[in-house]
Amino acid sequence: MPHGIFYPASQLIYLRLEGALDVMRLKKILPTLRETLQINGEFDTFIDLSETTDIESTYASISALVSTKEALYRAHPVPRKYAFWAPGDLAFGTCRMFEQIAQDRLPSEFLVSRDAAEAMCFLGRNETTVPMMITALNKERDDARGASAALSGGSTIAPFRSLSAPLEGMLNMRRRCLP
Repeated sequence: MPHGIFYPASQLIYLRLEGALDVMRLKKILPTLRETLQINGEFDTFIDLSETTDIESTYASISALVSTKEALYRAHPVPRKYAFWAPGDLAFGTCRMFEQIAQDRLPSEFLVSRDAAEAMCFLGRNETTVPMMITALNKERDDARGASAALSGGSTIAPFRSLSAPLEGMLNMRRRCLP
């Protein structure tokens, strides 16, 4: 199941995929994800596959997923960069297959890495772990919220949009657990 948070202040989507993934199901979820997060401008995407246990990974299914993204990109903004953090063998191999198929068909840059720090660096982030990145993104969000409140005389506009309340809880729990 995908869980995503869009941080407009950082122009970054954090997308976490976990459990067993069916690529054809992901193909149907992608339009809903973009619509739910209400993304209208340029952005980067960090895809966390650290909790993925199994992935359907045939060439035909990955090619169909790329075709779905091609169709979406005709009508919506395109991510500048995708950073896939795929520490497991199956996730890494599947993401590399996606990258190979997509690199000539999609106008984005791709990096597939087993190292979270390398994936974050590709997106211009300085953090070395996902909890550190989430903490920094939340700080950037809070700073933007404060700036927005100051400019509007106290009212705030939500500076991020979430696909999943459970993901927000998980991220906040990770934040509290950091030293």
